[in-house]
Amino acid sequence: MSLKIRFALLFSIVVAIILLLSSISIYLLYSDHRKNEYANQLKSEAMLTFDEFVDNHLNEKDTATLISKEIGDNSLQQKCVKIFNAKRESIYSSSLAPSFNFTFEPKVLDKIKKQKEYYFLIGNREFCGVYITDAGDYVIASALDIDGLNKLRKLRFILFAVFIVSVTITTSLSYFFVSSALRPLSKLNAQIKQTSELNLSQKVEEGNGEDEIAQIAKNVNEMLERLNKAFQLQKNFVHHASHELRTPLTTMYASTEAALNKKLSESDYKKVLTSLKEDQNSLIELTNSLLLLYQFDKLKFAPNFHSFRIDELIYDAIGYCKKVFPMVVIDFEFLNIPEENDLIIKVNDVLLKSAFNNLIKNAFLYSDDKKLNISLVASENEMQINFDNKGNQLSQTEIENIKVPFSRGENIGLVKGIGLGLSIVEKIIALHNGHFIYKPMPNSVNRFSVKLR
Repeated sequence: MSLKIRFALLFSIVVAIILLLSSISIYLLYSDHRKNEYANQLKSEAMLTFDEFVDNHLNEKDTATLISKEIGDNSLQQKCVKIFNAKRESIYSSSLAPSFNFTFEPKVLDKIKKQKEYYFLIGNREFCGVYITDAGDYVIASALDIDGLNKLRKLRFILFAVFIVSVTITTSLSYFFVSSALRPLSKLNAQIKQTSELNLSQKVEEGNGEDEIAQIAKNVNEMLERLNKAFQLQKNFVHHASHELRTPLTTMYASTEAALNKKLSESDYKKVLTSLKEDQNSLIELTNSLLLLYQFDKLKFAPNFHSFRIDELIYDAIGYCKKVFPMVVIDFEFLNIPEENDLIIKVNDVLLKSAFNNLIKNAFLYSDDKKLNISLVASENEMQINFDNKGNQLSQTEIENIKVPFSRGENIGLVKGIGLGLSIVEKIIALHNGHFIYKPMPNSVNRFSVKLR
């Protein structure tokens, strides 16, 4: 069932329930009003007849003269009045319905005596009994409210007809209005159906920008923009990754084929093997980096954090890099005197040391003097680790792109690399809710800073 049919049906059901309850209430109220009004008429007729009966009896007049007065009352059709004495013997009976002959059971008279006034029905005929306390007599007036019952039936028919027509009109109008209200949503749905990875840059119409549907359209456009960026990054990543993987493999294949087709000396073979080793190291580094980037989304949902001293992690990274790059000169200093607790932080030590290794390696490879300085500022709320080296500083465009995978600055010179180091650092620091910042300093110093909390 579509949303507009569901809304129209729900609205129609609510209106139908309201109309039904209103119709039933009107009918019951009118029926109760008719019954009370007719009961009062019967009571008045009973008392009037009794008073005239008593008056004629005291004046020794013929009680038959009461019938002529009864004929003039047209509101009580087929009227009948009976009077019983205290012994419950019928002492007067008059009726405009000659065929009417009714004998009251004792329990009816008991109820009249107990309640003083008792209204009851037998078939369509209505009765009202009155007990005269002083005389001990019973007066029962009866008649048919033909006009009142006809009016009640007409009212029932009118209410039923109004209910059917109202529900029909309400259903039609509600479907029309709901369709009109949801037309922008249907249009939005059609546009979303046509959206694919080939046209993510195409935006959906946002309408007036004020209602909920416009807000949904706006959120969809923002989502499409994020997806478009993600797809573009993925395409660039795949393109660069395939290119970077092809380069060392092609070089290794060419070097191997050249070595097999020529007779080389021992020194030449060593040169070929050394070149193959460098290419293999580049391939291993690229493969590890690609695997780390691929698995990063899984790692960030289940980080394995433990408490470590930040300075010990830095020392471990320095020791590792000195083994890989024996020529590197690293100075590590504290810019303040922190408390011991200020140096303890919950991190994933393997990932954070990998980030530090990449920063040290980057600072060493792109420094002019193969030296770098690491400084640490630690406080109760935040710690900052600075990695400084002298060299060509980055332009604003390079600063914006340096964290993008496979992006390399203009200062690379002859340094080999794949452009994944800083992008990995950015992701690792973000996983720790930190910040990774580049800032050019005086005297041609490049500063990469990591801020952790």
